[in-house]
Amino acid sequence: MAVEDIRRSMWHAFTALAKEEQGEVKKTRLKVLTNNIGRALGKDKAEEILEDAEDSLTFTEYYKIIEPKLLQPENTEQLQLLTPKVIMEIDKICWMLCEGYYLKNSELSQRRSTDNGDDLFKLWKVFNFLAKIDPESQIDNLVGVAALPIRVDLEEAYRIGSLIRQSVGYDPSECPTINPDADSTMQKFLCDFVRFVVIVGTAVQDLPADVFRHGIECASEEILNDVIKKGYLDKYGNHVTNWKKRWFRLTASEMKYFTTDLERDLKGSIEVCKDFRPESQKAGQHRQFRIKLHTMGRSFELAASDLRSKNEWMTALQKAADHFGKEGSFQKCELEERERQRMLRREKIAEEEFGKTMMKEALEHRDKQLEEEHQERLKDKSLLKKREEELEAERQARLDVEARLAEEAAQLEAERLRLKELEEIKAMLERLLEEERQAKRDEEIVRNLQAKLLEEEMEKREELERLKAEQERLLQLERKEKEGLERQWQEQESMLNKTQQQLDRLRAERQQAEQKIIAAEEKMKLAEVERQKMQEKLRLREMSTSVGLRGPRPTPNPDPFITHRGKGAFVEADFTKKVGGEAMSPSRDASGQHSDERLFSFNESEANKNEPEANKTASEATVTEPESKTNTETGDIPEGLEEWMKERQEHKAGERNDQVYMNVDISQSTDSGEPLVTLLE
Repeated sequence: MAVEDIRRSMWHAFTALAKEEQGEVKKTRLKVLTNNIGRALGKDKAEEILEDAEDSLTFTEYYKIIEPKLLQPENTEQLQLLTPKVIMEIDKICWMLCEGYYLKNSELSQRRSTDNGDDLFKLWKVFNFLAKIDPESQIDNLVGVAALPIRVDLEEAYRIGSLIRQSVGYDPSECPTINPDADSTMQKFLCDFVRFVVIVGTAVQDLPADVFRHGIECASEEILNDVIKKGYLDKYGNHVTNWKKRWFRLTASEMKYFTTDLERDLKGSIEVCKDFRPESQKAGQHRQFRIKLHTMGRSFELAASDLRSKNEWMTALQKAADHFGKEGSFQKCELEERERQRMLRREKIAEEEFGKTMMKEALEHRDKQLEEEHQERLKDKSLLKKREEELEAERQARLDVEARLAEEAAQLEAERLRLKELEEIKAMLERLLEEERQAKRDEEIVRNLQAKLLEEEMEKREELERLKAEQERLLQLERKEKEGLERQWQEQESMLNKTQQQLDRLRAERQQAEQKIIAAEEKMKLAEVERQKMQEKLRLREMSTSVGLRGPRPTPNPDPFITHRGKGAFVEADFTKKVGGEAMSPSRDASGQHSDERLFSFNESEANKNEPEANKTASEATVTEPESKTNTETGDIPEGLEEWMKERQEHKAGERNDQVYMNVDISQSTDSGEPLVTLLE
């Protein structure tokens, strides 16, 4: 079917190219058309197909060349290339070639329907869809092949005009009816595209431009997209048990329903299957014109607004159910059915007209015979008057003549009776014609009532649109409030994240401080152990040493740092700070002695007196470890050691007893920056 649609479009393009070339087109011009069609089908250099063709080709010759090589799919993958999008692109290529040709037509250019090129393109697509089928193709099992040249039945053209008027709410009865010329062939019922547009334009010439454009859109969608019926119905919900108004769109395969006629918010679909069957229901408490739709495993309850709408939907649903399982689209089947009905009706009318013609000819022939017989009788009478004397002799012959005349009179009486019967038939036909006219008048009254109902429906629709706009405005306000609350929530979330980060940082600092405190406590415990050891050693030394057994006093040393108590524990060089970033060598002092060999003495009371202060200094050193490390790295004398040295100088003149010799190595430092004191026996 897709190949046939392309063939019809190509015929129009070929006709536009051949308008001045007596039905033939140059091969060079056909190559351009073939190349564009090949590109749409995804085939490059398609014009090479025509390399071996003649210089000028008719459409039949041209199509026979390109159909097997370009249009006929060789496999399933190539068959999938003929998508509706590709066919539409080919239609636009062909329409681009023939649009100017049709617009140049003087009769067509005067019509208002050609103001918009898109409207004319849609009518062109509808014209191709309704093209007359070639009877010979049906004999050869080529279903759906249009006869050339492509023509459309006049009744279909008038029907399109009525369909456009009906789709926009206008009275379709105002559309003119078919009035073919007196012709003995069926060609009197066919029209080309130009006349098709003229007929449609005449039918809708009283419609406004925007209404006409909307009508073409609706009519083309119904025909080309295989739509059976569209409209509003009330649907009883399955989960939410109440009646809701829905816009239904019925096709041959499914029935979709939306919230509005814009067909954007799809609420659901009902598949047409073998169990698809509509059933009329009795009037209920809330809905009068109810329809129950049976499908596979489920039933739907629908309700129309009035009896006319209910009957239309029942008919449309039954058509969809009857079409299930048939090949081809619904609109094609309907077109074939209308064509069959037209053929039967026209054949019947043709037979009736032929019978009337034959009867009329027979009557004329009989009247002529009677006239001739009358003239003969007059001639016989004149002869009889002239030959009265001879009549007696010829009586026997006259009797024969009278017998013959009597027989003819009987035949004439029979003819008169037959003529009377014909007159009665004519009267009956006139009565039937009058009844048909009365039925048409009644139908016109009904259509006027339908138009009035449609106007009331339009007013209700406008009211619903106003309510919808108000609902949308309220929904927009609620959205703005929601956005403000979301921004506040985001700000609070951001503040909470920052607070959580600060809390995590404080927890980390707290853990570091706890680790430092634990390290300081361990160092204090070690200092306490060392202090107890020192006290024990001092106690043992006191017990083992007495004043009376002390050795001889040492000989005075001319060294100024030797006192009556012995050598001093420190020399002047040990108290000198680093100058210019250069540290004094801790190995030897100014007197040339090694720092490890310098001894000093202090008593137990002085050690006990300085013990709490040393513990305090150790604790402070643990807490302020970074600062002490800084002092050690720069080479300065720690502050605690300097204070201790000052106190040591103040108590230098103290008691001589209970002396203890200690060796201080100031070249080493603890982790807290304090000097490491090594006790030696």
